[in-house]
Amino acid sequence: MDMKSNIKIIARKSYFNSYKNRMLIYGENRNKSGIYRRNNLITGQSYIVSAVNINRRIGNYLSRGFLKKELLNNISRISNSLLKYDYLNFSLEIIEYCDC
Repeated sequence: MDMKSNIKIIARKSYFNSYKNRMLIYGENRNKSGIYRRNNLITGQSYIVSAVNINRRIGNYLSRGFLKKELLNNISRISNSLLKYDYLNFSLEIIEYCDC
């Protein structure tokens, strides 16, 4: 279900090219839990995700094998989109850090 909203989300941290900035992302988000958003720079679609370990989740999504396995196990819009449009066409925004 697509839901459009006029709510503006202000990110705590933004990384325009999440693939090129992956080492910076790993360094700045080590041992952190939180909510983040991946933005498809081609289609404008956003995917909001929470993770107990942000680095582990981002690392998983940088693996094509992981993405393909996700698609076999369930319908994953973010996995499908990352495979279709490539990592270089996504930004990443940390929306909030959480204590989990």
